[in-house]
Parts: sequence; C-alpha cells; structure tokens
Amino acid sequence: MKTINKEYKIIDYISSIALLVSLIFPAIFYSHLPDQIPIHFNATGQADNEADKITLWIIPILGFIFYFGLFKLEKYLTTERAGKETMVAQKILKILNLIISLSFSYITVQIVLTALNKSEGLGFWFIYVFTFSMIFFPFIPILKNKK
Repeated sequence: MKTINKEYKIIDYISSIALLVSLIFPAIFYSHLPDQIPIHFNATGQADNEADKITLWIIPILGFIFYFGLFKLEKYLTTERAGKETMVAQKILKILNLIISLSFSYITVQIVLTALNKSEGLGFWFIYVFTFSMIFFPFIPILKNKK
C-alpha cells in the first residue's frame, strides 16, 4: 500500500491539535462567559450578532464533522492500486482539513476572547487569509506532482 510523505502526516497531527483546542479552550472559560456571546462576524471581522453561550459548541462540533468527513474520504482513497493522482488527492484533502481545522479553532478562540472583552473579533484580515488559503494551498500537491 502506498503511503504519503511524513510532512503530510504532520498535517494530521496539527489538525487534530487545532480541533482539541477548539474544545478545550471554550471548556476552560465557559463558566466565565456572559450569557450572550458573539456568534456572527461581519466582513471586517467585527461581531454583529449574539446568541446564548451554549451555541459556542456548534463550531467545534462542525469542525469535528468536517474533519472526520474529509479524513474518511482521504482514507477511502487509500487502496492497493493508488496511483499518483490518488496520492495527490489525499494530500489536497489533508491540506483542506488543516485549513478548516485551524479556521474553526481560531474562530472558537476568538468568540471566547471577544465575549470576555479580550479581543475585538476575528480581525479584518481573517476572511482574506482564509480565502487565499482555501484557493492557493490545495494546489501545492498538484504543483509538486508536476515536477
């Protein structure tokens, strides 16, 4: 069975750690959060809507759903006959998983910090970095494969 590079295995570990942070960080501060927390941020990264603090758990849960969905899809592609194209697809899925995991973790941490008045939101740059990352980084395995 073909396996992918160690550098891509590290991506799995970083993605897992990001998801754990998205659960542990809010759990630590949950009792200190106000009853209403920010749940939506506008294009400049400023909070523009609030909800009950229990809704904080939706983001980590969605993060885990995305993570395991992409993880299962990547494992589904692992076969004895895996060719170069399959290996590239697996690497792309790992990169997407990393970007999504880090983003969900960042959003969760920023929600908590904003609710505690320790931050002013996601930051105006978040949407640009996220969009760029989702467009550019998945192409790295494709470009490496062309060499």
